Amino acid sequence: MFDFDIPSADLANTVPPDALEPTGPRGEPVPPRPRGILPSIQRSLNAKIERLLRRPIIARVELRSEEQNEWLEDGDDQSDSVETDEEGAEGAEGEEGIPEMFRVIEEAARSSVPNGGRVRRDSPWREDPQDGTCRVSIAIDYADLWRGAEKEILEAVNSTIENHVTFLTEEQHLLLRRSPREFMQLEPKPETAELIAFRAPFIGGSERVVELTVAVAPEARAAVRYIAIVPNLVPLERQLAGVNAVDSAGDDGPLAPLRALLGLNDGLGLATADAPAGTEHGAFKGLDASQAECVRKALETPHFAVIKGPPGSGKTTVISTIIRQALERGQRVLVVSPTHVAVDNVVEKLAPKPDQRDPDDLERRSLPVRYAAKAGKLSETAGSYWVGPKKQRRGAIVAQRVESRLRSTLPFADALYQRLDVKLPGHAPISAAVTSVQNVICGTPIGILSYGPVKDAIPASFDLLIVDEVSKMTLPEFLAIGVKARRWVLVGDPEQLPPYNNAEENGETLDDVVPPILELACSVGAILEHLRPGIRENQRLVIVSSNPDRAADCICAHLDAVNLTSGSISILSEWDEDPIVICAPEDVDAAIRCVSPVRGRDRTHNPDYAGTVPILVERGLRVSRPAVGSGTRFVEAKDRSQARVYETAFNVYHAQPWSVRTGHTN
Repeated sequence: MFDFDIPSADLANTVPPDALEPTGPRGEPVPPRPRGILPSIQRSLNAKIERLLRRPIIARVELRSEEQNEWLEDGDDQSDSVETDEEGAEGAEGEEGIPEMFRVIEEAARSSVPNGGRVRRDSPWREDPQDGTCRVSIAIDYADLWRGAEKEILEAVNSTIENHVTFLTEEQHLLLRRSPREFMQLEPKPETAELIAFRAPFIGGSERVVELTVAVAPEARAAVRYIAIVPNLVPLERQLAGVNAVDSAGDDGPLAPLRALLGLNDGLGLATADAPAGTEHGAFKGLDASQAECVRKALETPHFAVIKGPPGSGKTTVISTIIRQALERGQRVLVVSPTHVAVDNVVEKLAPKPDQRDPDDLERRSLPVRYAAKAGKLSETAGSYWVGPKKQRRGAIVAQRVESRLRSTLPFADALYQRLDVKLPGHAPISAAVTSVQNVICGTPIGILSYGPVKDAIPASFDLLIVDEVSKMTLPEFLAIGVKARRWVLVGDPEQLPPYNNAEENGETLDDVVPPILELACSVGAILEHLRPGIRENQRLVIVSSNPDRAADCICAHLDAVNLTSGSISILSEWDEDPIVICAPEDVDAAIRCVSPVRGRDRTHNPDYAGTVPILVERGLRVSRPAVGSGTRFVEAKDRSQARVYETAFNVYHAQPWSVRTGHTN
């Protein structure tokens, strides 16, 4: 039913001999520190963060009808009362050249404004006095920057519900546009608030987001000019922090097994399994021989234990038994899983049964902490042990259990509880003492890091980390929480669905092996390959390179090598009606004008409209969005060669073998 395995030292990567570059004091070669797969993981995580910040959805805070045309800063006196001309005669036109008839109308309109003629300019932040939420109108550039991307924005905003949006001043907005990395390092951080809801009416045949509802208005609301709808970066930042913690740890410390897992050491110095620990009599009651063996080895392992089994084989029962035995030894345990259901199943196994006949002894194993941002997704039993960022149910449930146990055990305690005045404020020291026991904490691997006792814990603070459904986790997700423990039990079923892998994000790990010019040529091939032959020969494309001549040679050679036909290709200085043009960064505007799909047509209605032109930029170059009209689009990372290569490799070497192994046909 179960197989058990402990990873051995052969998982570590070795350094090729030709990688030796430093020299010692006598000139002898000194091998560099093994890096294993760590650099690839760090590059991938950083690339994901950069990608999310590269093109954030930035919406301008839209002033209401009274204030459409200008902002008023605090202390601005532009709303002073309107003074009338005491002389009464300004001629046919006033001092500003306004015809007298229009001046009369203007003064009549101003005189109708309350508060002594002051022009009222309401705040764009409309707070709800009932729940404290705040609505704000926004304006997204659907006409130009996001033209044709209404669905993309709608999905992005919808996925941000229950996550945070960022409030930006004018300066912060410019910094985010110019340098996302510097923006991330801002101190203090820009204000944020949880996105509660949004409004997206049909405008021009598509749903367009025009209003956001946030949990609370920003404190410095007078300075806020924009709202950035940036996907939640916290999970990636926590994964990167875990990877960096392993990188900085020593090979003789408690995180040495994690370093061996990443290839940072050869694993030869890792401890071997200890002698079997004493097990309480009857601890394996209800377990079959295979399950009992899994529990024993999980308790004995000095580092990793891997338990696998199909659905229904009793993995949750094994996990709960491991937890009970670890707590009997005075150990602290973390339990995580990428799915809430799996975590709840473990909590339900630890909680006392409602119909149990044995007295509730309030053992540590029956006092789990179930951390989650919200309790709505938890099962009824797991919800009884819920602890959130600001509220919790666990304390009240534990207090009820304490009261029930005291009443059933001590008659005078029952009499005291009957005299309790629930209207009076006070403290419950006994309940508080019992509630403070938090030796087993359960949650999702990233979410649980928001809980203070876990977030603030130093590396290797917990004796044991149990990961259920580990096959659905990525290695960085495991490392984010894995650094908090000193031993790890990984439970799962390799025949289940693998974790989601984003080719766009992970493809950037190939930067070290694919030079920019070669990647540019391969990306041109990747773009053309996915087009039908008839369309391929007319496909317009602007290619930006630091060396257009060399890029042209490389692109043509690559297309010939892979037998791909395309329209004619030329550099900008030699352009002659070619659909694909290669230019330097400073010549992007001119190149777009050349290949615009409306070139030569009647432009009387909109002479500046340049049409849709994809722009492929050589990796490493920074090119601002062209100013020659709407419709220009940078080729996204998912359409470049690195993402295509990664996607193909993942399908060939992982997804397809998994499908064959499991008989999955869809």
